[in-house]
Amino acid sequence: MRWALLLAGYDYKLIYRPGNLHANADGLSRLPLDREKGEGSSQIRSINLLNVDVFPVTVDEVKVETRRDPELSKVLNRILKGWSDRDRKDPELKQFSGKEDELTTDYGCVLWGGRVVIPCSLRNKVIDLLHEVHPGMARMKALARGYVWWPNLDKQMEERVSNCGMCQANQRNPAKAPIHPWERAVRPWQRIHIDHAGPIAGKTYLILVDTFSKWMDAARVASTSAAETMKMLRKNFATHGLPEILVSDNGSGFVSEEFKTFLKRNSIKHVTTAPYHPSSNGAVERYVQTFKNMLSKMNKGNLEEQLDRCLFQYRITSHPSTGVSPAEKLMKRQLRSALDAMHPRFVNKEKELTHGKLREFKVGDRVLTRGYGEDKWLMGAVMERLGNTNYIVEVGGMRLHRHVDQIIALTEPTLIPQ
Repeated sequence: MRWALLLAGYDYKLIYRPGNLHANADGLSRLPLDREKGEGSSQIRSINLLNVDVFPVTVDEVKVETRRDPELSKVLNRILKGWSDRDRKDPELKQFSGKEDELTTDYGCVLWGGRVVIPCSLRNKVIDLLHEVHPGMARMKALARGYVWWPNLDKQMEERVSNCGMCQANQRNPAKAPIHPWERAVRPWQRIHIDHAGPIAGKTYLILVDTFSKWMDAARVASTSAAETMKMLRKNFATHGLPEILVSDNGSGFVSEEFKTFLKRNSIKHVTTAPYHPSSNGAVERYVQTFKNMLSKMNKGNLEEQLDRCLFQYRITSHPSTGVSPAEKLMKRQLRSALDAMHPRFVNKEKELTHGKLREFKVGDRVLTRGYGEDKWLMGAVMERLGNTNYIVEVGGMRLHRHVDQIIALTEPTLIPQ
């Protein structure tokens, strides 16, 4: 019955063919053999199979239904005879107002530009054709604009899609809402964000970021379990103290009862982001990506050495959002690096470090130098100057190394301090 209905939509001619001339009809399994040559035919045969769930609307149907349609039959008549001012004011033709000069006819059908104006009786069928493979609202409208039109076409297509369970179940996500920023932290370690990064070279890392200073810490963990997470956090908290708020996603290690108890005992408020919505924890997500990029570009030393280098360089680099380095923002001082060795401000100026005028002695000066035996002070003479503060003093034939604090200038040879 199904094939009979399908063939009814075509014009065909029946030709008698004797049975002995029939070939194998199952062309999908093997092509018919050439009986004359006794071998497979060299002719290429193309077999197309299309299952059609909705029968197409033919131009003959449109032609017939256009003449039966109360509105379109009037429109067709006006196209052939011309439009008058009275026709343009006709309530039944109001929906075609403004399109009179764009409407034409061909083969008894009404056309608007290159689109066929579908009679009312065939519109649901055309909607079915347009919606056959559930293309979605936008693609369905785009397809229709290339072939058909009638008043309120877009509205009917929207209703069809909105009432289709298949389309609704597979529709795209709605437009993303503007990201609501976190409340700005006003002091160090007020709020920290944590997340896991990896695997990187087969290793997993726990990333921690302080939102006030942008200080980032990272440590390799054996797993994403609560025990490994708490182990890393304890070391960090021992250095920087306990945060007020800790933000994480809904990873199993972060939402376990063990981890919740750990935070509760340390009076830390735990805030989790929406599941499957990583941008809610975007503060640390960006740093995870930064961490991965830095680590991927390092190729010297083992992975732990690379990690230390990456973190150190990040911490001493000025952050665009604060204008200072994370270290300076957090510790109120800049960490010394190898780059500081070239700057004059780090030259060790000993004279500037003394509280008063530096005492100096010349070779040959008679002095008293500190003794560490029976005599507290010994009389001698400066034999050599070793630096700004160190001298060699000769006492009774012995050469003693003494600091300037252990030497007194001798002005009265008979006066020996006790």
